[in-house]
Amino acid sequence: MVYKLKLISFLLILSVLFFHCSIENDEVKGIEESIPQPKTIEEAINSTVQYIENRGAHLDPLLVPIIDYAFHIEGIKKDLPYYEMYQKVSEDSFYLDQHILGFYFHYKKEFKLPTLKKMMQLAPMEKVLVQAFLCDEYPLDETFPTLIEQYAKSDSLGYGLTHVLLMYQWIKDKGCHLDVNNYINNNQHHLKNIINKTKRLSDVKVEAMAIACYIEKYEYLNDELINQLILQQSSDGAWRLKGGDSHGNDHITALALWTLIQYKNKDKERVKWIVEDFNK
Repeated sequence: MVYKLKLISFLLILSVLFFHCSIENDEVKGIEESIPQPKTIEEAINSTVQYIENRGAHLDPLLVPIIDYAFHIEGIKKDLPYYEMYQKVSEDSFYLDQHILGFYFHYKKEFKLPTLKKMMQLAPMEKVLVQAFLCDEYPLDETFPTLIEQYAKSDSLGYGLTHVLLMYQWIKDKGCHLDVNNYINNNQHHLKNIINKTKRLSDVKVEAMAIACYIEKYEYLNDELINQLILQQSSDGAWRLKGGDSHGNDHITALALWTLIQYKNKDKERVKWIVEDFNK
């Protein structure tokens, strides 16, 4: 049962990444008059936590797993408005019937776990995610590596790489009988290329930073990059996709929070993504 509960959070994180792939072309441009320029990473984190609290039930519910995990790493004891979010999502049958987000909220509120058969009816890339996480219970077939690596190659922006590295790290952590080390070792350096491609922040750059932290490639980051990330934070604690945006973007803000918290705790023991613990 605990094993299946852990699955829900892992499913959601890649769904978040898939859902926002199209926003890469929007550069994140700092608005000088609204940048508070926090002096420390702690101040930046605290400002983002306040932003999340202010957003309340208006927060993009797809980001709940990232935020829950980031809070868990940092030891932040705050409850998101799960019930209000569930009510909001439940009005959309797409989320409840065809999207893994519905599974997550069923778990949070109704404790109804989906069957494997139901999950395998998801969209193709979500289905691959299920297969990756259940690899020790349902062995992966020989076509699996080809399928997801073709996906990575078909995406020129870099999201395919971040998604595949994320899945392969899960497979590696679970000790499944699939040799993923060669792919990880041969391709993880591309994260560094994405991170260093431009000094401007973009959504895929921040995602690459977060994934680099997740797979413990902290050497791809440094204090200067983290300071650049912090300096792009707006006065409300969020990050924006465009300089002219009047409101923060929840997706890049969640990724930035994840990056900052993991980087801050890089010298500590790795924290696993444990769904059943994040409300304790």
